[in-house]
Amino acid sequence: MLTKDEIEFLRTQGLTAADVYDGRIQTSAGWKAGVRASGKTVVLGSPCTSKGHRLRTRSGHCAQCDTAKLGYQRRHNTAGYIYIAGSRSAKLIKVGTCVDIDQRVRNLKNQAYGNTSDWVMLFTAHVDAGGKTESDVLASSVDEIQSRPDVLQRRKTAGSGRDAEDIVFSGTGGDARIPEGCQCL
Repeated sequence: MLTKDEIEFLRTQGLTAADVYDGRIQTSAGWKAGVRASGKTVVLGSPCTSKGHRLRTRSGHCAQCDTAKLGYQRRHNTAGYIYIAGSRSAKLIKVGTCVDIDQRVRNLKNQAYGNTSDWVMLFTAHVDAGGKTESDVLASSVDEIQSRPDVLQRRKTAGSGRDAEDIVFSGTGGDARIPEGCQCL
């Protein structure tokens, strides 16, 4: 079923053949439902147009051409903390997810994220699906996302093979809905 190259690729991503759903004889809608229902991570499907790879993410992207898609998928469904951080000097609010709250606030300050180093955690909550919760909060809480080149960035997390995408926004009003169970720090 899988080639040696595909098995090696899976190994580099911390996956095995047991994480692969065989969707080769199904329609796109069929294997998308099947892979989610089975709890598998990757789909063996039709070759991608770029390089002919057959391993795809649950949403249909070529997992081998862009491994960041697997990182996003993993983060989307991983337990952790959602946080809302604020910078008074830059008048910015940042919604994100992380595993370690104390380390994240240190990183925001030390990296002068958004060209500011006065970040403080305003709210945190432990959630089962960090990326999904982050997406839901951003979709329901923000009237306008102002993308600033110095703030909106995609960077490779060293050694992990995953992309971390952070969005910082400054709102134009509206009432932010904070998920139940959050703590004011």
